[in-house]
Amino acid sequence: MAEVTSPEAVRAAAREFDALGEEAFLYEYGFEPPGGGVVVIDGRLYPAEALLGAAHGHQYPDIGPLADSDFGGRSETAVKLRELGFEVRGLGDDHGV
Repeated sequence: MAEVTSPEAVRAAAREFDALGEEAFLYEYGFEPPGGGVVVIDGRLYPAEALLGAAHGHQYPDIGPLADSDFGGRSETAVKLRELGFEVRGLGDDHGV
């Protein structure tokens, strides 16, 4: 997930989520419904790990998205998304809500 450096890739993944809907988006990328962590983008909530996984595919289409198994921990996801300028809630660290 460290390779994701583009906030625009995360926003592109969010637009795809909006177009597909949550169930189809999660199915497309092989993620389960979120158990907690969400990213806030323009007032909307998105599943943090699924969105970051999809963003990898948007930034690196030749490599593709990250799978659920590529994530080592929820706090790493929160750190990465915060580095990219996003608000993250509920990932069980002291920065989330």
